[in-house]
Amino acid sequence: DDGSWVTDVDISRDGKLALICDAGECLYLWEIPTQKVLAQMGGSSAVFNHDATMAISSRYQYIEYWKLPEGELVQTIAAGRKELCLGITSPLTFLLTKSEDDTLSIWDMGAGKKLAALHIEEAACACLTRQGRYLLSGSGEKVLVLENIMERAFPLLTKAFYMSPEFPALSQIP
Repeated sequence: DDGSWVTDVDISRDGKLALICDAGECLYLWEIPTQKVLAQMGGSSAVFNHDATMAISSRYQYIEYWKLPEGELVQTIAAGRKELCLGITSPLTFLLTKSEDDTLSIWDMGAGKKLAALHIEEAACACLTRQGRYLLSGSGEKVLVLENIMERAFPLLTKAFYMSPEFPALSQIP
C-alpha cells in the first residue's frame, strides 16, 4: 500500500472481479471473493467489457485495451488528451469518455478512432447503456438523453429533462 488515492472502480457483471485505479495511474484487476490482485496494468479510469475478458482504461493521453485476466496490453489509441472511461457497449463496439473540458466522446472500438465529440456545458456525469442505444448526461439541473448511438444516426436526437419538484420520477420517490 503506497497510500495512493483511488480514482475509479468498476465491478464485473457477475460481481467476482473489480477494476481499481489509483492516482499513480495504476490499474489493478482484483478478485473480490479472495481479495487478491490478479493483474496490474495502467490507468486512471477503467471499465470492463460485458464478460470481463477485456478492460479499457485511460492513462495520460491514451486509451488502452487489456486482455483479462492476464493483464496483457492489446492495443493503445492516442486520444490527444486525458479522457475518463465512463461506459462501454456490449459487444465491444463503442466507448464513452469524458475529458476535463466537459467533452463527451464516443469511440468506435473496432476502428480505434473517435466517432463523435459532444461538448456539454458543466457535464458532471454520463453513462451509456450496454446496448448502446442511449447516452445520458447530467449537467447542472438537467439530464440530457441522446439516442441512436448504435444506429450511428447522427446528429443524435437530444432531449433535456430539468430536475424540479414537478419532475415525474422525483415526485414518485417517497
